[in-house]
Amino acid sequence: MKTDGSSELLEILKRYYLEKWKQIPIEWFQNFTTWHQSQEDVAQYEAVLLRSAEYGMKFLKTCPAFSIVLQIVFVFDDDVITEDNVFYDIWSSFTMYGYDAALDQSNKYLIPSIKKKYNNAYDNVLFYALWEYFREPMVNLYNECKIKLRRNLLHITLNSLAKLGWNGGLEDNCVIEFILEVQYKNLISKHKKYLIGNQLSNKTITSKIPSNSDTPSYVPSSKFAGNGWEMTGTYV
Repeated sequence: MKTDGSSELLEILKRYYLEKWKQIPIEWFQNFTTWHQSQEDVAQYEAVLLRSAEYGMKFLKTCPAFSIVLQIVFVFDDDVITEDNVFYDIWSSFTMYGYDAALDQSNKYLIPSIKKKYNNAYDNVLFYALWEYFREPMVNLYNECKIKLRRNLLHITLNSLAKLGWNGGLEDNCVIEFILEVQYKNLISKHKKYLIGNQLSNKTITSKIPSNSDTPSYVPSSKFAGNGWEMTGTYV
């Protein structure tokens, strides 16, 4: 056991990050983390919290909610998560190519019961966490292009991006049909500049990238049940 004060410092940092997590104003996220604190897999939750204390923002990146969910759902030990940029590759797979392609690419880091729960299903916390990753940049892009968020456009866009990633989400017909052609061209132009500016334009993975989906857009929500949280939603 360490006696040089490092253990005490880690406990202080764990409390600090725990408070930061509690300040994330997303109801489903708070339900998710509260549930994991009280379940048998609390060890996974504690491992992510400890990792945050040890590494700071290194693995929280630009969207702590998405990063925390990703680390709780997937099984990363500290050796694996830093080896050959595994975490960054999985993060990039989800954000660049979307939910299905990323799961296919990275399922060896999912235990079978979790894999079954998340495969081919969009009404879950991992899919919703992807929404949060895309939310802020898309609101900013729409504002820059002076595109009004009418007819549930933001929800439809976040849904398409979560399924197809930056690489194809904005090319989904579900998005295109709600935007004027001249505005859409401007949006795509600013979108490309955003990817280049954030060094996202050259991300690749080896799994097959899905084509645009004709399935209805899923708008998720959450509610807290007596035995934990559950995701609900509607199709639009």
